[in-house]
Amino acid sequence: MKIRAIPALLWCVFFLFPVLAMPSRAHASDWLPVSQQDLAMKDNPKHKGDHAMILWREVQFNEITGTEEFYVRIKVFDEEGGKYGDYVTEAVDPSMVTTGNVRGRTIHPDGLVVLFAGNALDQTVLKYNGARLVDKTIALPSVTPGSILEVRYTINWGVNVLLEHYWQVGSSLFQRKAHFSIRPSMGADFLRWHTVLIPNSQMKLNGSVATLDIEDMPGYEQEPFMPPDSTVIAGVYFYHAAEVLSTDDFWKQEGNEWRHEVEAYKNWLGGAEKRELAAMLSPTDTNLVKLQKIYDRVQSFKNLNYAPEKTLKEIHREKQKYNESIDDIIQRGYGWHNQLNRLFLGLARGAGLDATLVRVPDRSEAYLDKTLLSGGQIFREIVLVRADGKNIYLDPGTRFCPFGVLPWEYTSVIGLQMDKVSPTWVTVPTPDPENARISRKAVLQLQKDGSVQGEVNITFFGHEAMDRRLAERDLDDAGRKKDMEDLLRAWLPANGTVELQKVSDWQTSNLPLVATYQVNIPGYAGVTGRRTILPTAFFGGAYVNPFKASRRTNSIVFPLPYIDADDVTINMAPDLHIESLPNSKSQKNGLGEFLAECKSENGVLHATRQFTLRRISLEAKYYPAVQAFFGQVATTQDEQAVLVKTAK
Repeated sequence: MKIRAIPALLWCVFFLFPVLAMPSRAHASDWLPVSQQDLAMKDNPKHKGDHAMILWREVQFNEITGTEEFYVRIKVFDEEGGKYGDYVTEAVDPSMVTTGNVRGRTIHPDGLVVLFAGNALDQTVLKYNGARLVDKTIALPSVTPGSILEVRYTINWGVNVLLEHYWQVGSSLFQRKAHFSIRPSMGADFLRWHTVLIPNSQMKLNGSVATLDIEDMPGYEQEPFMPPDSTVIAGVYFYHAAEVLSTDDFWKQEGNEWRHEVEAYKNWLGGAEKRELAAMLSPTDTNLVKLQKIYDRVQSFKNLNYAPEKTLKEIHREKQKYNESIDDIIQRGYGWHNQLNRLFLGLARGAGLDATLVRVPDRSEAYLDKTLLSGGQIFREIVLVRADGKNIYLDPGTRFCPFGVLPWEYTSVIGLQMDKVSPTWVTVPTPDPENARISRKAVLQLQKDGSVQGEVNITFFGHEAMDRRLAERDLDDAGRKKDMEDLLRAWLPANGTVELQKVSDWQTSNLPLVATYQVNIPGYAGVTGRRTILPTAFFGGAYVNPFKASRRTNSIVFPLPYIDADDVTINMAPDLHIESLPNSKSQKNGLGEFLAECKSENGVLHATRQFTLRRISLEAKYYPAVQAFFGQVATTQDEQAVLVKTAK
């Protein structure tokens, strides 16, 4: 089970450029002794009701040898806690770093030891800009309630390599005791650290070794719509510096070094660029037309961030060179995310447009902390263009990203803008809800037995279309069909049948994605004598309240503003007429608004509803209001119209 966070791994990595069980009662020398009290423990004495807890955890990093040793001991209390038997190591880039000497064992309450004797399985967890993160999973044998689980492994970083490093100190599990140490290769005088949710005074220097010891640290609480892990999980960042720069001086230096690197990369208006622009643009094109044409052209290049593993292995096997200039990208026809955005920047400037780059954090992983002096926090590059008096943020380096839209991860954040004089901080705006809209439309026929049949069209706009295309990009037609049908089923009554008829266009970026279905819902309406009870929220499953807990620990953070809009037409038999309809519902507050209406005319019931989320971040103290708002919306799922059969 994963008990660590990927953001920490990205922070350090991207800026480097069948199971067998063997019973035993012997204790290997590299495992710590196990006490009878721990073997007999039935519950966490400091936090009753836990499914599992960490008894001991140790991380020792030696920069001189380039090795990092991990050791964890977990006590399982019940069946739910048994999931931690599937243990996942820290993820690394295997082209530069290796994970080895993975060992594990299960200790039963009677002291019987069952060793893990299989192979750890590799799994790619992320690909970005030529780097790949891979973790290893081991399935510990014979895990039962009462078991103690132990895992050891080593990460080899390379001898005397200077790293920006990170300890994720917090865990999803309660930790009884943990010890962390780092031996820097250049000595303690050059080692700097930055603590998160830990008093800086807990860090100690023992000679040239920095250490941290913790006791009885509660696990962080998992809640829906949480802030990024890096803001709610205790940790320590390490970096090396001969001198301590002020925050302003550091980011000025970081921005200037980045600008020089980009300028060297651009190789403005090489032969390939000139040919591209000449073939692409017309003298009569407006600035916006130029931008759109350049955007579409850049998105036509092969994007290696989304290439299957087979393609990446072929590139590696054929020893295809890393793109070192814009001309390289054009001539080779492929690039990674940041490379493609630099290509766009070069072509836009070559076309006479005012364009620059902005480095941003990925707020699904971390927020920018300016006091943490590491450029690794902001390694995504997006494009800022000033045209017709407007600032336009663009990301052609993300596949299927529509023109004028950014992935939500790069919005509502502070970014570092590249500038000829000095880098400047900018705030990337929050997107408009219309850029993440799902429109559901149904035209149905109510049958005498209460079933309904008809056509459903779902249209995904902006972010929603991009996310759906990305999610389905590697699937065949059968896989896409199943996913799209499952998506609609989740919004409909459980007993319905759904058949996908067609999807408009999987491969474009700038058009909505439209899916067309035929549906049949037996018993949708209840028929009792002359009356028919007809639910009016046909897509009610889309409005489930995600906030069920009675209390909240963390602030509430939604990915982005969005709109859900439903339009349902139900044609009734001529001998039915409306006896009653649910009243219109309308809510509006600082979070968003909701409107539900139901009308009838000439034997046709017409129900509409629209939910708009406008605010994406609220403190935990506002949880009762958020819970109430979503709860009131969810209750409208149960609203009904009453139909009466006309007497003959």
